[in-house]
This record gives sequence, C-alpha cells and structure tokens, in this order.
Amino acid sequence: MTNSLALSAGNEAVQGYFSFTNTLAKGIVEGNDLKRNNFNVRLTSKMSKRLTLDTKVTYFNQEVDNRVSSGDDYYNSMRAYTGNRAIFQRKTPVIMSIIMMTDF
Repeated sequence: MTNSLALSAGNEAVQGYFSFTNTLAKGIVEGNDLKRNNFNVRLTSKMSKRLTLDTKVTYFNQEVDNRVSSGDDYYNSMRAYTGNRAIFQRKTPVIMSIIMMTDF
C-alpha cells in the first residue's frame, strides 16, 4: 500500500514543491515486510535574468524485515529448512541534497 501527498506553489520568480510518500508492503516469504518513508523538498528561484538557483533535498528511511537473500548468504531464506531462520532488520536513512545554478 502506498500513500502520497504533494504540494506546490509559486510565481514567476520562485517556485516550491513538497512531497511525502509512505509505502508498506508484505513479501511472499513469511515475515518479509517493507516500510519506507520518502520526503522531497524543492525550491527554484530566478535570481536574475541569466541566473537560476534550483535546490532539492530528498530524505528517505527504509526498514526491511526478513530480507530475502540468495546464494550461499547466511541470511538466505532457504536456510530455514536447516533450522537457521533468517530474520533481521536493516534501516537505511539517506539524505541527498542537490544545488544547481544555471547561467543562460
């Protein structure tokens, strides 16, 4: 299930954008769940006739329970048949920032 919200506003000189997305998903392997939140903020400003400032910040946080692996990885779900059940969590917070200045 995915939920999203997006807002934008602006005029000729300045534009702004915000979005939020929340994702919850269940995998086909027992206990395999994904929880992810994503935030985006963008601001564009025309500084002068020949100069534009474009700034974007993205943040997302992801949590996966019982991540399915392949091959001979210790966390491979096939090891459940030998009694080694693969249940672990991995949290992945990421922040990205991009600033672009364009001269026309």
